[in-house]
Amino acid sequence: MALVIAFFIGSVSDKYQQKEEEKESVPEKVMQIYNGTLPCADCGGIQTEISFVRETNSNEIKGKFNLQEVYIGKSKTPFYTEGEWSARVSSLGKTIITINTDKPKSEQKEFLLESESILMLDQDGNEIESSLNYRLNRL
Repeated sequence: MALVIAFFIGSVSDKYQQKEEEKESVPEKVMQIYNGTLPCADCGGIQTEISFVRETNSNEIKGKFNLQEVYIGKSKTPFYTEGEWSARVSSLGKTIITINTDKPKSEQKEFLLESESILMLDQDGNEIESSLNYRLNRL
C-alpha cells in the first residue's frame, strides 16, 4: 500500500513539475508593458502604450491587452482599446503577438517580440521597411 501511495505522490509531483516547466517556457516578455511613439500620417506621432496580461488557466499563449493611444498635435484625449491577444511562433522561429484576435482580420495588428521591445508589422505580417520607428520598448 505504501508503495502505491509513494508512486501516486511521485506521479502527481511529476505532473506538477511538468506544468511548472511549461509555464517557464512561455516568454515572460509577453506579460509586460510596452510604450513609444509610432508614426502617424497626419499628426506628430501616436504616443502608444500597450499592456499584455496572460490568461493563466490556458495552455495557449493568449490573454487580454489594454492599448492607449494619443495622437500628438491632434488631441490630448487618449483612445483606449481592450481586447484579446495571442502569440505564436512563426516559421522562422520568431514569436509573433497578434492583438484584437476577437475582431475581424482588418482590425488586428501584429508585433514581432524582441528581447527588449516589440516591433509593429505590416498587414501581411512582415517587418515594415522604413526609416521611421515602429518599435515599442518594454518598460
